[in-house]
Amino acid sequence: SELSVETFEVIQPPPPLREPRKMLFALVTESGLVPRGNPDRLPSATATHWAKYSIAGMDRLVPGEWDGVHGGYDNSAALQDPNRVVPLDAVRALEREGMIGQLLDELFVTVGNLGSLNAMKRIGAEIASTLVQRGVGAVILPAT
Repeated sequence: SELSVETFEVIQPPPPLREPRKMLFALVTESGLVPRGNPDRLPSATATHWAKYSIAGMDRLVPGEWDGVHGGYDNSAALQDPNRVVPLDAVRALEREGMIGQLLDELFVTVGNLGSLNAMKRIGAEIASTLVQRGVGAVILPAT
C-alpha cells in the first residue's frame, strides 16, 4: 500500500504517587477548552500548537467565559458547564481537603482531534518540559 500506517509504542504507566499531598499538580487537556474568543487560535482539528491560560484565583470554570473549539465531540455540555471537561471545581476541592498539595495556576490546552502522532509527541514534550520547569510532580489529564 502507498499509505504508511503509524505504529504506537507501548508506554508503561508510571508508579502510583507516593505523596500526592506534597506535590504540585497541573491540569492538562486535549479538550480544546479555551477562553471565550479562542485568543491563541487553537484549531478544531490537526493541532500544531498548544496554549496555557491562567486559572489563578478560580475555584471553578464559569459558563460563558469559555469556548470549546474541539471538532471531534459535541461540546454543548462543556459549554453549559466547562468543569465537565476540565474539572477545576473538583480539583480545587481536592486541594482544599489536603488530598493534593497544590494546583498550578495555569491550564494547558490543545486539541487531540485528528492530530498527527508526530505533532502530538512534540506538543506533549513541550508541555512536559514546561511543567518540569515549574516543578510539577503530577498531571491530571481529563480527556474527551
